[in-house]
Amino acid sequence: MRCSARPAWCARRSTCRSFSIRASSPDLPRMRPTRALLALAAVLIAAPARAEVPPPPGFADLVAAVQPAVVRIETLEHAATAPRGHGARPAQAPPELLGAGSGFLVDAEGTVVTNHHVAGEAQRITVTLADGRDFPARLLGSDPATDIAVLRIALPLGAPPLPFLSFAAGAPPRPGDWALVVGNPFGLGASVSLGIVSARGRNLGGLAWGELIQTDAAINPGNSGGPLFDATGHVAGVTTAIVTPTGSSVGIGFAVPAQVAAPVVTALAAEGRVRRGWLGLQAQAMTRELSRAMGGAPPQGALVDAVAPDGPAARAGLQPGDVITALDGLPAEGPLAIAHGIALRAPGSAAALSVWRAGQERVLTARLAETPPPPAAAPPPVPEHHGYGLAFGPINRGARAAQHLPPELQGALVTRVTPGGTAEAAGLRTGDIILGIGTAAIRGPQEAAAALRAAGSEGVALRLLREDAAIYVALPAPG
Repeated sequence: MRCSARPAWCARRSTCRSFSIRASSPDLPRMRPTRALLALAAVLIAAPARAEVPPPPGFADLVAAVQPAVVRIETLEHAATAPRGHGARPAQAPPELLGAGSGFLVDAEGTVVTNHHVAGEAQRITVTLADGRDFPARLLGSDPATDIAVLRIALPLGAPPLPFLSFAAGAPPRPGDWALVVGNPFGLGASVSLGIVSARGRNLGGLAWGELIQTDAAINPGNSGGPLFDATGHVAGVTTAIVTPTGSSVGIGFAVPAQVAAPVVTALAAEGRVRRGWLGLQAQAMTRELSRAMGGAPPQGALVDAVAPDGPAARAGLQPGDVITALDGLPAEGPLAIAHGIALRAPGSAAALSVWRAGQERVLTARLAETPPPPAAAPPPVPEHHGYGLAFGPINRGARAAQHLPPELQGALVTRVTPGGTAEAAGLRTGDIILGIGTAAIRGPQEAAAALRAAGSEGVALRLLREDAAIYVALPAPG
């Protein structure tokens, strides 16, 4: 407890003791208060000084060693803008900053690790090294299942080798171990935060199969994709997410552990993708309530909800209602544990599944297939009116950025004007935004196409937004 009012002899001490002197004590001669204080001060001065406790060692040397290999990442894309004159070619708007994050070098040639959500779908990527040099980067591959992406920067000929980091080997860090985060929060540049490992095996929507490291070291927007170091300077994880009610760190951050990230990085750098085993089923966690309702099924494991037709699980004989309790003899606590175990196996390998079905235990062997790619989303149909010679689309992000449009603005973006057609003759341009046709307000491309189909033989008036100005254009009926 600090002293609020300390006597002179206590001026350099962090704690004060209380002393009581009774003049009537039979063991002390009667003396004046001044003489008693002087005697007590002499005793205190003569007492040996308490040994100084050295402060805990800092991390400055570790930071100085690893920080040169941490990079800043910016992702950009070009947005098409409307041409500025009749017959002019579409121009390119200034690059629109889509996001910023962190990353780190894993070899001397310029291989960079970051998050899939930072760079996995970017059209243009710039990497800034710790010494301030900027390099364009290309995406070697990304993996949404672990939120890992791998980039490569192009070094000039004769450039010296770059500093790089190594992943930690062995088991993940334990709760209570030191955790140190280096990255670029809020675009401020290289920044360091310190904490401990709060927990491991955390699950955020199945990311990294529920194996995430939780830490209280500050992770903020801009840190994504950067390294989480252990006390030896090895990369123990790749920062990926935070839980926060404010949008910034409240001491609950997450990282993909090195044991999950390292093999993914190796595969992406070599092949651009990760080849994983696939079982072909959907499952949920067992509960005690389900166990009782199913007549004594095991309370732990994965309850099979559905089986992909002609997939590995179906060919092995698995059925909805089966409870998978072990994979290759190792107990499975739930569906995430099974999914992780299957993902670690190569396509074509065999997996022995211990299954409970209607009160009986059995072992089924599945020959794993390769994880199929996600089905490609069908492109939305482009409304087009061949008679007028123009096509429409929604107002995309590029058009909004190029023309500084508010997000609430609705309409139809003219995406194509056929040379020699009615629309070109009327003066319509690619990049025009149709706000109204006749007396009808237009909220999207489908409404624009329907309004033109309903137009009469006299043609129709179009209300357009062009270069920040609203204008009307008379569009005659097709000849």
